[in-house]
Amino acid sequence: MIRRAVENGIRYKKKTILNLFICMITVILLNAYMGNIAGLDKQMEELPEVLPVKGTVCNLKGTLSSGLKIKERYVDGILESEYIDDPLLSIQLRMGNGKIEGDDYLDRLSYYAAGINDAAAIPGFLESEITFAGKEQGLSTDMDAQTFFSSRERICIMDEETAGRQGIVPGDTITLSTYYTNFRQDHAIVLESLDVGEYTVAGLMNMENYAGVEVQPDIIIPFENARDIFYENGIEFYASSASFLLKDPYEINGFKAEMEELQFLEILPGAEYWYDGYGLSIRDETFIQAAEQLIRNKNLLMGMLPFLGVAVLCIGYVTASLLIKGRKPEYAIMRSLGQGHGSSFMTICLEYALTALAGCILGSILGAVFLKGKAEMLLFVTGAFLVCYFLGEAAALWPLKRLSVMTVLSQND
Repeated sequence: MIRRAVENGIRYKKKTILNLFICMITVILLNAYMGNIAGLDKQMEELPEVLPVKGTVCNLKGTLSSGLKIKERYVDGILESEYIDDPLLSIQLRMGNGKIEGDDYLDRLSYYAAGINDAAAIPGFLESEITFAGKEQGLSTDMDAQTFFSSRERICIMDEETAGRQGIVPGDTITLSTYYTNFRQDHAIVLESLDVGEYTVAGLMNMENYAGVEVQPDIIIPFENARDIFYENGIEFYASSASFLLKDPYEINGFKAEMEELQFLEILPGAEYWYDGYGLSIRDETFIQAAEQLIRNKNLLMGMLPFLGVAVLCIGYVTASLLIKGRKPEYAIMRSLGQGHGSSFMTICLEYALTALAGCILGSILGAVFLKGKAEMLLFVTGAFLVCYFLGEAAALWPLKRLSVMTVLSQND
């Protein structure tokens, strides 16, 4: 049966080539169409990286994002949230050499300091601008950025120029008095003593592109170490700034619900100007607009898929109808020569099926070469095309089964 179908295809080579070409072009167009859908999926997948959604803790008025008083429960909520990635936290401090006492403490607090959990918590600061010390300088371990910023030890990084003026080198141990900013209930802001302790200089830094609004820090300590110092001295801990990225901006509704449970509030421009940090600014407008546009485009393309299936079915029907034209006598002769009804019908169906399959394979190969289609997409298009095309072809050829052999032969006579 297959041999006879192939012989028939060769005998009617013009029709075979036409059918082959139609199938090949249709498959290429379908691959291009599905490629557009796959491209939209890829854009949607990459959108969070191209347009990351950033959240920043502000005062309720939305005018301050640093130098705030962000209560610890907000800090813990950010650190524990499953929706948040890359949290950046800082606490601003003042420090001075030795034990500082007396009314002239402000004059002796010569260092601006910050406790941070990542170099990026200070605008413009890069890990590459830090030169860390190691065991050869007397540290307990070779230091790097991850080890330093996650540490709870009393270690610090000093500005290279500041350390040079005082003859301090990595590995030295220095005594520092630490003061913090107290935002009192009477709306007074004062510096108060926090701690006196010894710190090991774990490295030197050279900030060349500092972009913060506060005074550039001379000393940096790990954020968790700063938090421990507050605990040790029985003082309520707070952070001065907090920002983060969303892991998956498509889950922004769940994230906002979680932030509401933490009692973060949306920015209110008419609110009182103060330093309490419980306002939350989410820069998601651009991402939402881009995501909605991509979703609309994909829904439009997906909505057209059923019509494409009908179109392919119609192509199979019309093509088979045109190609079978004039071949009814051939079918009648096969039946009159004793070939079974089903065998005669399947021979002609197989002829067109093999041609369609060959065209489909050629179209898939060209789609893979020129459209860079993935294997799973090519298989899906091939399968969907063959099903729709064969159904249309079968519908066109089905009337042959009801054909009267004697009527056809008598008409030829």
